[in-house]
Amino acid sequence: VATSSSVIFLVVSGPTDFTLQQVSVTDEGTATDLNDQVRLALAALVRFTGTALDGYNQKQMVDLGTVVPQGININNVAIADGIVTVDLDGTIRLASGSSTEETLFAQQLAHTALLDSSLTALRLTIDGQAISELWGHLDWSMPITADASLVDGDE
Repeated sequence: VATSSSVIFLVVSGPTDFTLQQVSVTDEGTATDLNDQVRLALAALVRFTGTALDGYNQKQMVDLGTVVPQGININNVAIADGIVTVDLDGTIRLASGSSTEETLFAQQLAHTALLDSSLTALRLTIDGQAISELWGHLDWSMPITADASLVDGDE
């Protein structure tokens, strides 16, 4: 059975700031196209709960975490004109976070989803509906772009 892997972005908590670090993880399935690749990567990000990752050195895991709420589900992933639309189920509304956490959540999603140079931004919908606000800090009405300055050891 062939397995594929995805790169997800996890939060590194520094003494005064937060950065994102890419981590390679094994997928639950095989991607047949770019849409599948994005869906599998986001599924891996949602699955990660901050405890352990298969095949990833535990020592490196010490400072890695996630602000992706546990128990959320991805309804659908669609790509059109370079924009990745991620439709989450309504359980995301049960979560909340600070402005830093909401920004990190947006950036974890964007960095993980925008895995190909043809992809430029991420749009979040909930149960198929466009949203303008999630946890009260960011404007989600516009697509989110990946902020390269947040990535630890950016190439």
